Amino acid sequence: MYIRWLVGGALVALIIGLPGCGTSPVAIVNGERLTEREFNERLVHNAGRETLQDMIDRQLLRQLAEDAGITVSEEELNKEAEETKKQFPSPDEFERLLKQRNMTKEEWRDALWMAMMVRELQLKDVKYTDAELKKFYEEYRD
Repeated sequence: MYIRWLVGGALVALIIGLPGCGTSPVAIVNGERLTEREFNERLVHNAGRETLQDMIDRQLLRQLAEDAGITVSEEELNKEAEETKKQFPSPDEFERLLKQRNMTKEEWRDALWMAMMVRELQLKDVKYTDAELKKFYEEYRD
């Protein structure tokens, strides 16, 4: 019984480990293989730190917002997205911007969501009355 379990476990480990060993080619150029390991090492070297920092920043932001009880609903996000798109002369111009930034619509929506969360975090402790707003407007009207 123990032998079967040991052999079974070894087979599972072997099957799981093989694809991750990095020897699979991601491309073959004139008969020369570019391996998954080489590709991943280059990716990490070229963009790894920046990508990791971005992931850390996003996670911290999500945690800060959650701790502060701040949420952005899908409805709020949709409204902000539509208002932002209206600032472009045409839908084609918006699509062109995404293409220039090499972004999908989902990535753009995520960036918009992050911007909304940052704005909410920045304004969460800002309190003012109508009288204060009116006074500020009168003082700085020019």
